[in-house]
Amino acid sequence: MAQFDEQVRELCGRGEYDQATTLALRQLGPSIFRYLVARAGDEDLAAQAFAAFAENLWQGMATFSGRSSLRAWAFAVARNTFGQALRDRWRERRGTEVLSTTLAGRVAKEVRTETLAYLRTETKERFADLRKTLTSEEQTLLVLRVNERMSWNEIARIQLDDADAESVKREAAKLRKQFQLLRDKLRTLAQEHGLFGDSDDTP
Repeated sequence: MAQFDEQVRELCGRGEYDQATTLALRQLGPSIFRYLVARAGDEDLAAQAFAAFAENLWQGMATFSGRSSLRAWAFAVARNTFGQALRDRWRERRGTEVLSTTLAGRVAKEVRTETLAYLRTETKERFADLRKTLTSEEQTLLVLRVNERMSWNEIARIQLDDADAESVKREAAKLRKQFQLLRDKLRTLAQEHGLFGDSDDTP
């Protein structure tokens, strides 16, 4: 990391701030974007914060003195940017268009896109691990309702085989309650692991 800091300082010393920002974004961008996702609790919000952070990093690179590590300085910029972004309610920031046309701006977009894809994949894998802790009956209910998007009556008919309409109705109500308990159970586990559901039928 010390060598990385030295490379950035050398680039700044030559006035090559775009290249210095590009290097910093490639090295630190994924970690900072994950940090912003955790702070925001929302991918879109974090993406906007990251875009503003990249702009501020670019504009502030000339002031990087090296008194602290570049990592610590960049995270401080990210923290301050997030707070400002919340206060501004994500109003369009002056200079964003300028950054978007630079090499650093393009790298910021690449880092954001790649990290977001990774986080989504990681989240799916972690949810898959949580599902493995469920019983076969619970997993079956999730597959039919969430993956196959079946109605409660359809699932009830699968469970009961041949049954009259009243029996199907009672079974459907029972399954709906079971699913609510299952969803609450998974959400509790998800919160403990830093995961959150995105829709009513996604635990």
